[in-house]
Amino acid sequence: MNPLIALSYEVGNDVILGALLVGLVIFAGGLLSAMGVIKGWIREVAGVKETSTTEIAGQPIKMEMAKEFMTRDDHRSLFGNIDRRVTNLEARADRSDARMEDAQRNILAAGEDRATKIHDRINDIDRKVAGLDERTMATNSTLAVQDKKLDAILERL
Repeated sequence: MNPLIALSYEVGNDVILGALLVGLVIFAGGLLSAMGVIKGWIREVAGVKETSTTEIAGQPIKMEMAKEFMTRDDHRSLFGNIDRRVTNLEARADRSDARMEDAQRNILAAGEDRATKIHDRINDIDRKVAGLDERTMATNSTLAVQDKKLDAILERL
């Protein structure tokens, strides 16, 4: 069989299947629409009216209008204290922030002082070790000279 004919045969089958599937979807949509029309006609014949209200059962909160309203003076006396307390809390928070910043600066300065003192001690020890190293080198060279002299004396004996 010619490959082009085989390809067109396979593509043709896919197209046919796709068309059948689209037709089936359209038929299902029409059937659902027809069922809705029939349902409406049956309700009309039976005299049943459609209701559009929805009831939510088991509502935990009963809603009703307030019987008494708060006056401005009542509101000020009740909530004026809260404004003052919030202002006091904000001031306390600002003071705490300032104290924490001071403490942080002090801690950082103390750390720098400790680091400087440690470095000074290390530098002093390094100078002492360098001096000891120089003396050790001098002593070693002196001992090497003495060792050669002793070897020469021992060879003579």
